[in-house]
Parts: sequence; structure tokens; C-alpha cells
Amino acid sequence: MSVAIDVLIIIALFSASALCVALIIYLSRITKTISGVQSDLAGITERTRPILEKTADLSDKLNDIADITKEQVEQVKTMVTDVKDYVDEMLTLGDKVKKTVEDPVAGLIKNLTAVSSGFSMFFNTYKRRHGNHS
Repeated sequence: MSVAIDVLIIIALFSASALCVALIIYLSRITKTISGVQSDLAGITERTRPILEKTADLSDKLNDIADITKEQVEQVKTMVTDVKDYVDEMLTLGDKVKKTVEDPVAGLIKNLTAVSSGFSMFFNTYKRRHGNHS
């Protein structure tokens, strides 16, 4: 029986050795695959770095454009407000001038009309009185 156990031990050792060799082969293949993935990732990183840098530059430029646009919009708002205020002041001034001139002119016209009516009556009366005596 000792021979049978020795044979079984030898078979077990060969099996263990075969498993170790297979494990080494598979670990070597896994290492090669990981190295390939690592090199692929390095290549992708190298190709995407310029894209990311250009995207960052583009983002900075877009931010600058947005800032300039905001400033210009604020300037336009200020100009529109200034023009509106100026027009409001002109309209107010126009109303004041109209009120200032309109009332005295209306009074002058009434007075001139009254004077004209008075002269007309005077001359009509004068004509009637002197026209009948001649």
C-alpha cells in the first residue's frame, strides 16, 4: 500500500505542478492583457488631452464673449434709459411751454376779439348816427 500512496502522492504533485504551470500561464496572459489595456488607455489619454485643452480654451473664450455681451447689454440698457428720461423731460417741458404760452395767448385772443367787437359796434353806431344826419 505504500507504493499506491507513493503513486498517488506523485500524481498529486504532478497535478499540483500542472496547476501551478497553468496558473503561471494564465497570469502571464492576464498581465499581457492588462498591459495592452494600459497602453490603449495611455494612447487614448494622449489623443484626448489636446481635445480637452481645446475645449477648455473654447470654454474660456465663450466666457469672455458672454462677459463682453453682458457689458454691452448693460450699456444699451443704460442708453435706452437715458433716452427715455430725456424724452420724458422734453415732453414735460413741452407741456409746461404749452401751458405757459397757451393760457396768455387765449386771453389775448379773447381781449382782441372783445376789442374788435367793441370797435365794430362803435363804428356801426357811429355810422348809424352820422349816416342819418348827413
